[in-house]
Amino acid sequence: GFNCSDAREKVSEYLDLIKEEKSLSPSPTVETLIREFIGYGMIGFKLKDETQTYKKSTTDAWQKLLRHYILMEGEVTKAVKEKMLAPVTYERKVYSTPLKELMANELSVDHIKAFKWKMINSKSTYNVLHAALSVVFSWSIRTKLFSGINPFLSIQKYKIPKIKTKLQDDKRDAIKEHCSSKAFDYNPQFLNLVAITIYTGCR
Repeated sequence: GFNCSDAREKVSEYLDLIKEEKSLSPSPTVETLIREFIGYGMIGFKLKDETQTYKKSTTDAWQKLLRHYILMEGEVTKAVKEKMLAPVTYERKVYSTPLKELMANELSVDHIKAFKWKMINSKSTYNVLHAALSVVFSWSIRTKLFSGINPFLSIQKYKIPKIKTKLQDDKRDAIKEHCSSKAFDYNPQFLNLVAITIYTGCR
């Protein structure tokens, strides 16, 4: 009972309904969200600033770590694989399911804390993963792939103190002496620059 034009519109309406129903599914896996984000989420503007795009160095790091530590893809060493797939005990409870296998609506704050505890000896790596996974969830919620909340917003990353190094006094004096005695014999511009940083405290 439809002509061609009306049929196209009707089909389009049904396709939109199917897409909407699929997109609002409350229970995709964490792996599904990550793969969708790797495929589409890093293209375009940042989530928090629509005047900027993600730096390539950032997207490369996120993609590498998500594939390596969560999806277990690529050149994953045996030690890393065993560590990431091994059960972890946190606050008297054992967590044995890898993050990627959890349904997104099952991923709780406790799961994330247990994962964070598992990576206590790789704090910097965890912090980058935490940031990436938080963006994955926020992007998935905004694009209606997931209708829950972002559990990573409730968890703090590791606080890593900045390391301030100081040149030992005897080494400093040796460098100053070398720069003074050799400044006119060999590579004077370089030695003068080194001497300036020593005398003025530039870093």
